Amino acid sequence: MAPFCSIIIPTHNRPAQVAACIESLRRLDYPPDRFEAIVVIDGHGAPAEDAMRADGRFSVASIVQPQSGPGAARNTGAAQAKGTLLVFVDDDCVPDPQWLGRLVAQHLAAPDHVIGGRTVPLAPASLCSLAAHLLIEYLYEYHNPRAENARFFASNNLAAPANLFREIGGFDERFSFAAGEDREFCERWLRCGHGMTYAPEAVMYHCYPAGLKAFLRTNYRYGRGATIFRRLTSFSPKGRGYQPASFYTGLITYPFGRVRGWKALAASALLAASQAATALGAARQALARSTVKAPPKDATGFIDRLKLFGGLLTGEKAGTGPFFVTVDVTRRCNLTCIACYCHSPLREARPREGGEDLAPEMFSSLLAELKEMGTRGIVLSGDGEPLLHPRLPDLISLAKDAGFHVLLFSNGTLLDRALIGKLIDSGLDALRVSMWAATREDFTGSYPGVNPSYFDRMVEGITRMAREKAIRRSSIPLLQIHHPIGRGAVRNLGALVDLAVHAGCDGVSFSPMKTAKGEFTECGLTPEMEAEVVTALKREKGRLEAAGLKHNIDETIMRYRLGEAVWKHAPCYAGWLHTRVKVNGTVQPCNNCPVAMGDLRQETFRAIWNGSRYRDFRREWLRAEPGAPPPEICDCGYCCYLRDHLRVHRIFRWFLPFTRLRAAGTGASRRH
Repeated sequence: MAPFCSIIIPTHNRPAQVAACIESLRRLDYPPDRFEAIVVIDGHGAPAEDAMRADGRFSVASIVQPQSGPGAARNTGAAQAKGTLLVFVDDDCVPDPQWLGRLVAQHLAAPDHVIGGRTVPLAPASLCSLAAHLLIEYLYEYHNPRAENARFFASNNLAAPANLFREIGGFDERFSFAAGEDREFCERWLRCGHGMTYAPEAVMYHCYPAGLKAFLRTNYRYGRGATIFRRLTSFSPKGRGYQPASFYTGLITYPFGRVRGWKALAASALLAASQAATALGAARQALARSTVKAPPKDATGFIDRLKLFGGLLTGEKAGTGPFFVTVDVTRRCNLTCIACYCHSPLREARPREGGEDLAPEMFSSLLAELKEMGTRGIVLSGDGEPLLHPRLPDLISLAKDAGFHVLLFSNGTLLDRALIGKLIDSGLDALRVSMWAATREDFTGSYPGVNPSYFDRMVEGITRMAREKAIRRSSIPLLQIHHPIGRGAVRNLGALVDLAVHAGCDGVSFSPMKTAKGEFTECGLTPEMEAEVVTALKREKGRLEAAGLKHNIDETIMRYRLGEAVWKHAPCYAGWLHTRVKVNGTVQPCNNCPVAMGDLRQETFRAIWNGSRYRDFRREWLRAEPGAPPPEICDCGYCCYLRDHLRVHRIFRWFLPFTRLRAAGTGASRRH
């Protein structure tokens, strides 16, 4: 039996057009008892009563709502629909008799896909309607080069499974006019892991704007919608809305292969004018008050930098608190990463002092001190898998309630839907999932002794998080895959990018794999491999940017270029910028310098931060000769804070000789 379809038609002040649309539905070559029509009157503009008559062939219903925009109108219709397939049509459209049957055929072949048909001019084309049609044709060719892997459909010829449409929340009702809501819906649909199929055989006839004024006004409105779209989807890798220059040159030249003679030149000029109108609309909307509140700018940033500079001039005392703090959450882990300092099977287990999990009371006290000291960021990471902490969402909520930006590192294997919901509700800002293997085949080598099914759990967790974010229309947490580049992954960076794109991530970050001063040499890269990696990263950079994903490839290439001996290029400024707090309360300068600066079980963080050990640590780094290697206990190779150190050093290097003289005058000696 053919599926029951609900055809939803939003309309505003166009009674004649919607009446013609309803009349055309009576000519559909589809069982009349297997579809219904729902007209949603957005504000006013009801069709004549005879157009709404139920003549026994199919059901026609009308709903009146306060004017709220086409997206809201479609959602109102969907809420009342009885069909398992929701079919959206604009009020100025007339379907081909075979249209619905062809959409349904594609739906049956791909039940979880959105299906989009082709739209053609209803009447003999004027130049403006021809240009409008060519614009849509170009957009479909550009976004949908493969019919089964489409990325964009206009909402005047679109069908979606009712259950999945409702699951992701329908159209975004923050679009108050007809522009951009279909684009946002398609982007969110894909982020939820669903597919889209183009069915050009499902033809819809559309009454394009015939006059120049209406044509330009429509494209001006598209520009406004594009700006709203960028604001609402700023978290989305595919939702930024900007296109490369080749997109526009392709658009302007598009008519010459499809229209003959002077009409091609005229259509090209109109398409150029359409983009000018779009840009004007985008600029107007950008200047207007945003529909989404942007986070307030940090007015204390400049002052904190002055305090940092003042502290550096002393050579030993920090003028402000650490800018960000890494807090170990737990020592327990469910994986054995090949080059993990704590759980690698290649390394002997080291003795531990204290409990396995961070005490919430200690964390709460630490947050109170850090807030007073001006710290902005908390990184939850550590020697184990943070998701194993039974109260992790509560810890995140504590930090968010105190006003911190919170970044969480995880291996992603424990990301079920319930935990994902708690993480989103906690206000977590960013989630970085560490993946040492880019493919299932490489997993065993990167995680010795671990069942390869854990790779599937990682991928499922990442995909589930991206989908839940899209369903909730949440911009947080920013979802990234983090990949330490080891020997086993040299030739699979492309596979990692594919995974990030298909899973719906917001970005990818890379880092050179640290070898723990030779303990993991077999996992590290040879110079030849490093050159190969740099070439691959440059190639993948273009793919990531084309997909709109954030990345740190330039920084990673810089780290390879400067080499493992980073201390030759800048001294360590970690003593002023960052600190690490272990599960047992031990405070260290950074992740790779296991020198105890103090213990939170015995003294306050404020006392530790400018205590004698921290002052000696800072003084020793600044008094050291340029290029001098770090203390033996520190593992500074390929330092992950190198970018921050170089930024500070770019300015402070001019004052460093005077500070070194002052530090040397104190006669301090190394205590580590």
